[in-house]
Amino acid sequence: MTPTKWENFSAVIQSNTHSVVDWGPLHGPIKSFVIKRDADLRLVLETTSDGTSASTAIPPPAGTVRESTDKVTFASQYGGTATALGVTQRLLNTSYKSTEAATQKVETAFVSTLIWASTRSVESAYTIDWLENFPDIYHWPHVMDSKDTETKLTKFTADGFEITINVSTEGGSFDRSCVHLCIEGMEIFVGKFPKNSISDIEMPGYILYKGSPEALFREKLRNALSFALGKYLVYLGHSGFTEQWELNCIEAVSPATLGGAATKLTTMPAAPLDLKYEWWITPGVLQRLVRSIFDQYERFHLRSVLWGYWHGCAAPVHIAAVHFAATVEGLQNSFFEIEGPASKNLLDKESWKQLQKRLLAEFEKIEATAELKSIFQNKLGALNTAPQSVLMERFLENLGIEMGAVEKRAWRNGRNRAAHGGVIEAHEFITVIRENKALQVLVNRLILAVCKGADHYHDYYTLGHPISPLMNPVFDDLIA
Repeated sequence: MTPTKWENFSAVIQSNTHSVVDWGPLHGPIKSFVIKRDADLRLVLETTSDGTSASTAIPPPAGTVRESTDKVTFASQYGGTATALGVTQRLLNTSYKSTEAATQKVETAFVSTLIWASTRSVESAYTIDWLENFPDIYHWPHVMDSKDTETKLTKFTADGFEITINVSTEGGSFDRSCVHLCIEGMEIFVGKFPKNSISDIEMPGYILYKGSPEALFREKLRNALSFALGKYLVYLGHSGFTEQWELNCIEAVSPATLGGAATKLTTMPAAPLDLKYEWWITPGVLQRLVRSIFDQYERFHLRSVLWGYWHGCAAPVHIAAVHFAATVEGLQNSFFEIEGPASKNLLDKESWKQLQKRLLAEFEKIEATAELKSIFQNKLGALNTAPQSVLMERFLENLGIEMGAVEKRAWRNGRNRAAHGGVIEAHEFITVIRENKALQVLVNRLILAVCKGADHYHDYYTLGHPISPLMNPVFDDLIA
């Protein structure tokens, strides 16, 4: 385990070094506090104040949906500052004593984001993203080597590149547990810690950057890695360090966990990361896939696409097809935006103009109310738009992707059943589960194709999960 250990906000921001100078919506003045994560990984702030403490917060009306903008500010006796953002009051317990002075109030609040900055006004030389749900099933190609000297040296080593951490601590290890990537000139190590090596974190991992990339860069990389590794990476926050590996800044967040389902998903990479050995990673293969998603991220609105994709993976069986179908249509929409409005039409502009003129002339001969004429004219305006079946054919043809009988049935039957509350009989359960698998594989293939990230895919529909060329559909063994 690296000597930087883990996100250390609870050790840095505590009552013996920080005081609460603005308690926002909470009861104050605050005498002491603790900030930590709960079992669901949410940030929880627990404060203690006197019995006479008060809150100036005005509770919102019951049932109000709102984004919390309340904050609590901390100051350090050593000059650092910290802010808890998105503070939401949850529980207030008052312990009554014989005197009012002895009475205490203990308040619990949820925090969206916690930010801490040191007194140094320097850009971080290194940044580490802290992750939960990092897959530990892979054989990693590169080395994290920790050696004891007067201080501990930890080296992240890849072919031709190295990052060295030099800080005082104890212990030592040598492990192939990471992979080196280079994205837009940014040197990066991605890796795992031993399972359950960190309290309350089941599958800890990290992304180590040489430099201080912007939040959007790191978000794009995490999303690309999640898809490439086949595991939704739960982002907990990041820490920044100086050139001498002194802590420079901290951000901790209450993460999105797909309603707690993220850690229950099986690791299912869309494409093989090594064509020879299962669960091995070839750096160049992973680099290509991650970089392809990174490059097409804005063009194909992949933030939204991948968000829908992971919710499809985590959804109950009866509704998963809706998420996968919406993901496909999102990719389609992005494609036709790039191709231009005419790409969604049945007839070219001039032919449609002539036909529309003739249809309107014929329509004027019919006796109808003004309201009815308006309805027909509106419908006529959309008559030249190609139906979904034609749009899908055009989309697949452009990508060089063939959709086989299995995927066509899943696309036709599965999404309609899920979207319109179709009845699933007991004998159909297995069919529905397998249709969902076919739809997930189809989404995998489409994302890989639009990004040009791989030439092969994992066929999770077929027994044995064979590796197939990207253009080939899954094998049809489902009884119609």
